[in-house]
Amino acid sequence: MHVQTILTINAACIAPGRVQKGPAPADLLDVPRFAAEHLGLRGMNLPAAMLRGKTRTDLERLRDRADKAGCPILVLVDDQPLDFLRDTAACGDRLFAFAGAAQSLGCNSVGMTPAGIGSVDTLERYGKAIKQSMQRIERMDVNTLLRPSDPVLAEAANYAELIKKVGGFRIGALPSFAYAHGSGDLQGALRRVAPYASAAIEATVKTFTRAGTHKEWDLADAISAIQSVGYGNTLCIDYVGTADPVAPIEKAVALLTELLAEKDADDEEDDPVAAVGGDEE
Repeated sequence: MHVQTILTINAACIAPGRVQKGPAPADLLDVPRFAAEHLGLRGMNLPAAMLRGKTRTDLERLRDRADKAGCPILVLVDDQPLDFLRDTAACGDRLFAFAGAAQSLGCNSVGMTPAGIGSVDTLERYGKAIKQSMQRIERMDVNTLLRPSDPVLAEAANYAELIKKVGGFRIGALPSFAYAHGSGDLQGALRRVAPYASAAIEATVKTFTRAGTHKEWDLADAISAIQSVGYGNTLCIDYVGTADPVAPIEKAVALLTELLAEKDADDEEDDPVAAVGGDEE
């Protein structure tokens, strides 16, 4: 059975002050409404930096606004590099705090950024250190997603191996199109890590031609790669250019929607049940 992939947004792309044209979001509480009403997106990944100075009550208000707008917060993302092997206890404390914040926001995943891995030979010990750091959140129903910023994880095989070394149902990947492109093998990297992306893949976009083609990497290749391994979770649009974000995000939404629709049509053509009108009696 085909699972529909939902398009979401990295809230940092449309943070207050980032949007210069049109009805820009006035504050953080307004970001979900803007994403839903003006961009047609159905969820958000939220960078922790946008919550600086916020109280738990503020987080709960944001959760309520997001739910009301039909654009819930799905992943809370920590950009701060964490050396789980060197500072296991401190990383566990930070992960515990983020898991609590995620619960207040109504989401069940936190994205963490491992650093200081050192070499491939360290992956097993590093994975055990992450698992140890996760012990305090075992009963919180919060998933830990690893972001691949460490040089050792630039090789997709190492990235997948680290997740396997951690093990369990609460660990996953939070890769991006930009990461896969930087690996030198966009499709190969995405095919390798997409099965571990239990919540989202960041659909990084930067520059579009007037015709609507993405310049830096082929989005069709990216979609083909993740669909080839059965990926059916969210695609979180992450605009990393410098222009006003609305137009590029709109182009990304249009192109990704078209590519996903083409895949859906191909699946229906290949499905003998769908070809004869489903299972209606």
